[in-house]
Amino acid sequence: MPSLARSQNAYDRAFSAAVELPLTVLALLWLPVLVVPLVVHLRAEIADTFLGIDYFVWAAFAVEYLVKLYLAPSRRHFFTHHLVELAVVAVPVLRPLRVLRLLRLLSFARAGVVLVNALKRARAILTHNGLHFVLLAVLGVVFVCSALELAFERSAHGSTFTTTERPSGGRS
Repeated sequence: MPSLARSQNAYDRAFSAAVELPLTVLALLWLPVLVVPLVVHLRAEIADTFLGIDYFVWAAFAVEYLVKLYLAPSRRHFFTHHLVELAVVAVPVLRPLRVLRLLRLLSFARAGVVLVNALKRARAILTHNGLHFVLLAVLGVVFVCSALELAFERSAHGSTFTTTERPSGGRS
């Protein structure tokens, strides 16, 4: 019996691996179907098409959930540990949560750890020997000098430098 459970787990992992990327892409492509009707008033035919796409995506997620539930060695355990997936399939208002599937591709935990470490290192570098005070003083000098330059140029005869805003027409 252990080999059956192991093979069922392997089949479940194989199924999950097989549908993970297509359903993630489907969730990503589904975003305009969610956003466009909220932003733009659509003709009835286009609105019906968007509704059909929404139902198709819902059906894909429902089939995925049901297949995973069927393949799970312990259906009760699967049911109790995948309530968000069930809610997304069962409650139409929660359908935008399908986009959370995209978070599976992004390893935010790992990226968060790297970001925190980078920020700690940057803080250590900046606070070492008062470097942050030097940078703050340099920033202050730059702003004061910029303000003085603007004040002098604004009142100069024939100057085209009269504001800090970019001209609307012209070079970028």
